[in-house]
Amino acid sequence: MKSRAGFSQNSLNINTPIKRLLIVSLISTGLIVAGVYFLRLIYPFDHLMIGLGILFVSGSLFFMVNTKYYKLHFNEEPGYISLVESTSWEISPFKIPLKYFTEILMQYTINDRKKPEYEIILKNRFGSMLLVAKFDNEKEAKKFSEKLQSIADLPLTCRNEIELDSIDRKHPFNPYPLFLPEDSGIKTSETRDTAAISWKVKYHPFQVGFILGIYYGFFHILHFAIIPFGRLDAAAIIVIYTALGILLSIIITVIMFSFFGRYYIVVWREEIQIYHQVFGRKYHEQTMKKEDVAIIRSTIDTENETIIIASRKGIGALNNLLKNYTRGRKKIKEMIDIDDVIKLRDEIFRVDVSTLSLVEKLYIDQFILKNF
Repeated sequence: MKSRAGFSQNSLNINTPIKRLLIVSLISTGLIVAGVYFLRLIYPFDHLMIGLGILFVSGSLFFMVNTKYYKLHFNEEPGYISLVESTSWEISPFKIPLKYFTEILMQYTINDRKKPEYEIILKNRFGSMLLVAKFDNEKEAKKFSEKLQSIADLPLTCRNEIELDSIDRKHPFNPYPLFLPEDSGIKTSETRDTAAISWKVKYHPFQVGFILGIYYGFFHILHFAIIPFGRLDAAAIIVIYTALGILLSIIITVIMFSFFGRYYIVVWREEIQIYHQVFGRKYHEQTMKKEDVAIIRSTIDTENETIIIASRKGIGALNNLLKNYTRGRKKIKEMIDIDDVIKLRDEIFRVDVSTLSLVEKLYIDQFILKNF
């Protein structure tokens, strides 16, 4: 879900709006109650109300338990940034030195929907980045950046092109000690030739229950309302139940992957590798030479929680799209070069960190830089 960023005194606040979700969940609960009250009196609308109510209340609750709140308080304790992360399950405070970040970037870019936007990024002196917020409007992005600059006391740089090499390879990286939560699923291993870090993106049992609730909402509407009332023939019924079976198998597969799968980043002497491993089998395996890595970026924007590792070729392809768009070629389809599309897919790695805490994301970021 898209996050909302704002300020209070010397703090940056980032949260996920839940007002609409609360309204949807209340209306959906009303539908369920009404459907049960009028059960068998207004068929098939009684089952339609029950099914839709279960569908939307499960969906809204699923997104509500995924909401996060971040607060970055600058210089609360002299020389430090105090960070607080709040989720549906816990509140996690920690702090990092003010000098951990050295620059604010207002970066013009193109998002996954091939539309231009402005990213507000905190950059540290070794070149890794933390995405803070995104804006469609340049004036809003500029206003936000200047406000962040005033409370963080960091230089602000506005870029229309992305740096082809932001990583500092000249100086050794001295990581700031970060302490992982006791229940963290992050694992590390280091040998003379490799350094590997892995983690799980694991759903909470409540989240699994709400996912199954969404499925049951669809099932209830089809099984108790549409199929009996519509008097469908045997072929149509077979198609519907087959589709429901396929959907359920996909949901179960995703849940199994989340419980038994692990994401890996492996740093070799000359290469960096990412993959998703489930039951010993590797999926989405990608490898990039370390010397080609241009950007390492994490995020506290809740809309798309991934760690991005991009090569110079990938950033070059993205810059080509930016140049074409800036020249006034507003139709994206007209400006896309097939080579650039391939580079965007193959040269920009994305690793899911959606269920990890902020301290875990920064820990992964530091682990990569330390072994770079």
